[in-house]
Amino acid sequence: MRRRRGPAGWDGAGVDTGLLASRDGQPRTVPVIRVDDLPKTLEVVRANGGTVVVEPFTLPGLGHGCYITDPAGVLLGLHAYDAEG
Repeated sequence: MRRRRGPAGWDGAGVDTGLLASRDGQPRTVPVIRVDDLPKTLEVVRANGGTVVVEPFTLPGLGHGCYITDPAGVLLGLHAYDAEG
């Protein structure tokens, strides 16, 4: 297994988070799950009834991310970090 390196030198799989104001001002939490391969993960999400609600985007200097909902409608973020150069 190839190791990935994320922000602040953290190495390995895990759940990331960020603290931001929501667009509507209501408090909320959106877990962000680190994955090794975003396109393959999105295939699995779609095959199992999930929906991509924010298409993949670039995280400059880090990798790529997107947002999905699971079949129950729970919002989740997915991030795939670029391999360390």
